[in-house]
Amino acid sequence: MQETQRLKEIIRILGKYGLRILENKIKKESKTFLLDEQQILQLFSELGPTFIKFGQFLSTRPDLVDEKLVAVLRNLQDNVPSVPFTDCKKFIEETLHENYFNQFREIEPIPLASASIAQVYRGTLLNGQKVVLKIKRPILEKIIATDLEIIKKYFLPQFKVLGFISPLDLEKIYNLFELKLKEELDFLHELQNIRIFYNALKAEEDILIPKAFKDLSGRNILVMEYIEGNQLTNFLKNRVYYPALGEKLVKSFCRMLLIENLFHADPHPGNIILTKDKKIGFVDFGAVGFIDNKTRDILSELFLYLSEKNFNGIINLIYRLGQHRGEIDDFTFYQEIYKIIELVSEIGKGEVLAGRIILDIIKISIKYGINVPANLVYIGKAALNIESTAFSLGTRFNFLDLAKEYSEQALSKNYFKYLEPQAIYLNLYKKLEVSEKIPLLLLSILKKFDEGNSQVVFKHAGLESIIKALDRTSMRITFGLIIASLLIASGLIVAADGQLLQTLGTTTYLLSIGAALSLMYLILKSGKWH
Repeated sequence: MQETQRLKEIIRILGKYGLRILENKIKKESKTFLLDEQQILQLFSELGPTFIKFGQFLSTRPDLVDEKLVAVLRNLQDNVPSVPFTDCKKFIEETLHENYFNQFREIEPIPLASASIAQVYRGTLLNGQKVVLKIKRPILEKIIATDLEIIKKYFLPQFKVLGFISPLDLEKIYNLFELKLKEELDFLHELQNIRIFYNALKAEEDILIPKAFKDLSGRNILVMEYIEGNQLTNFLKNRVYYPALGEKLVKSFCRMLLIENLFHADPHPGNIILTKDKKIGFVDFGAVGFIDNKTRDILSELFLYLSEKNFNGIINLIYRLGQHRGEIDDFTFYQEIYKIIELVSEIGKGEVLAGRIILDIIKISIKYGINVPANLVYIGKAALNIESTAFSLGTRFNFLDLAKEYSEQALSKNYFKYLEPQAIYLNLYKKLEVSEKIPLLLLSILKKFDEGNSQVVFKHAGLESIIKALDRTSMRITFGLIIASLLIASGLIVAADGQLLQTLGTTTYLLSIGAALSLMYLILKSGKWH
């Protein structure tokens, strides 16, 4: 019944904004939306938290969504009316324990921010430390669970008809969105993200990550250190130009990505704070990304190739990265990539941004059937956000110049590791393991020594047929020798005196001839007599 009521409410909102007319318009292959930008944003907001998050998710995937809709959804904010603090307090006491809030000296009842998933409050611990409490909205999970089921049943097919999403695997898109949303609903995931970032960057002078309090946090509440300073949104709103801050932002992004193997996937101005001592503080770690060394090296190569406008290097890197679907029209694919790379010269001079070029390369690759890892899309989106913010602060520089510096540092650091004795041994071992030129028996011996066990067990495989053939051959040779012996012996007996001996010799002679003929027949039948 709850699903039915919620579906009726959604249909009412959709009817209010005339989406039926929009659907008919798109079916006639019209390329303009009947709803203006503000109406589309209001539509997602009225539909509620699940649809707000879905819209934000789609805005991070320009490889999947129409560019015009992406441009609109990037402005989708989840500032919604707050619920009373008493409701949030009751919810936390029910899910944790009744005396939970006794661990705080004070909590300001007016939220610092009110989003679709949670509300943020400022508080003070008993020891006087300033903290931030991120509390999930009550009954939110039930609403989202119902909405997810409705989206899956009724709206995924409509998105395909409306043309909002390119004709890829919509089920895969939905599953990824559901996974991301459920992780965002569990604040323990964000707690772990904060701790990883804090441990990785706590020694950095220009980057500040808030400390998280594990003992005070749970699935529905997250407590972290309060960072005092100005949000970047205030700088942009007041049109404050601060070029040095923009450059520092880009440097921090490149360092996190290429040196520490992690990145903030949602670095919009509201999640970045400038402290009094000119440090950059990052908040809201619900959307972060982690990369392995291989992906880090590939990104470093990409930045280097882009900065040098190395067309062949970029093409080869794309083929290394992606999985191909069918045949590729190389000529037209190369033409489109070449046009994008030519724009590199304009980075830092005007409105051409490196993040946009990376996203365009990814989009063209997907267009020609090369599926690149989704993580690269999020990295490109994060780079674009950071670069756009820096540009708005008045910073005029080439993003790729800074990225190149850190890329060279990352690759050099990685290559030096290969020169360490242990790394040389391991790499040699791996080379031997995959080499087809090294006998399997030798490889087995190497593995035994590597495991500290010098015992070697020899086994043969696939030799059964050969052994059987050798057995048959040896039997026939033996049988032939016996027959030959009998023939000779019987001949000698026939030549001897005595009727009985001659009769016995003749009989043995005839039997030997029969056995010899039988052996010859078997040899001829086998087909191997020649």
